[in-house]
Amino acid sequence: MKKTLIAATLFSLFASTQAMASDETTELRQIIEQQQKVLKDLEKRLEQTEKRVETTADVVEAAASGKSATTIGGYSELHYNNISNNQTGTD
Repeated sequence: MKKTLIAATLFSLFASTQAMASDETTELRQIIEQQQKVLKDLEKRLEQTEKRVETTADVVEAAASGKSATTIGGYSELHYNNISNNQTGTD
């Protein structure tokens, strides 16, 4: 009788420990599933961003290879005095 009582007690102790471990395992699996969903979403967003970057690079390269409508201009003056005699400052 004592042996069966001890065996039943030990069995119930191990069973409750496994039940608690099972609950923790279930919670961890749910967390992992949520993280996997977030990871997949981030991977999709990364792919979209890479496509946008490639499209932008193509547009920039196409614009750079063609003739540009931008011109650079300016105004300048040049004053030159041809002085033959440096002492008097005359020609």
